[in-house]
Amino acid sequence: MRTVLHPLARLAFFGLMLTSSAARGEVLVIVHPENQVDAPTTQQLSDIFLGKERLTPDGRMVQPVDQSETTAAFHEFHYKVTGMSSSRLQAYWAKRIFTGRGQPPQRVDDDAAVLEMVTTDPTVIGYVSDKSEPSARKVRILLRIP
Repeated sequence: MRTVLHPLARLAFFGLMLTSSAARGEVLVIVHPENQVDAPTTQQLSDIFLGKERLTPDGRMVQPVDQSETTAAFHEFHYKVTGMSSSRLQAYWAKRIFTGRGQPPQRVDDDAAVLEMVTTDPTVIGYVSDKSEPSARKVRILLRIP
């Protein structure tokens, strides 16, 4: 038996698909301009944000800053870098905390809060959406994640 979608349902479905793909954008990994860390690979970045590594490959200390789960940048970053959904990330951190193997990165509200932290602390590494115009602030873009 074949299921046939009502024409309006089909239109709504395709509209939703277009909207969700258009909402996706680049995520920019940023640091303070004085931080001379080399651009990490996606795997190294994942290890830093999952608390598996606190030093960059060249031995520099970094403090990752995560965004609130309510931001699109949070979902884009974790989907593209850690490969985890919000619920899977929560389970991951619950297990790490319970076993005493680490704490999640500090969380801030949005792009503006990440930009503020990065401009004031040379050890912070964070991410923002490409719409936040970080070039207008004093930050260095380490990596563009399409």
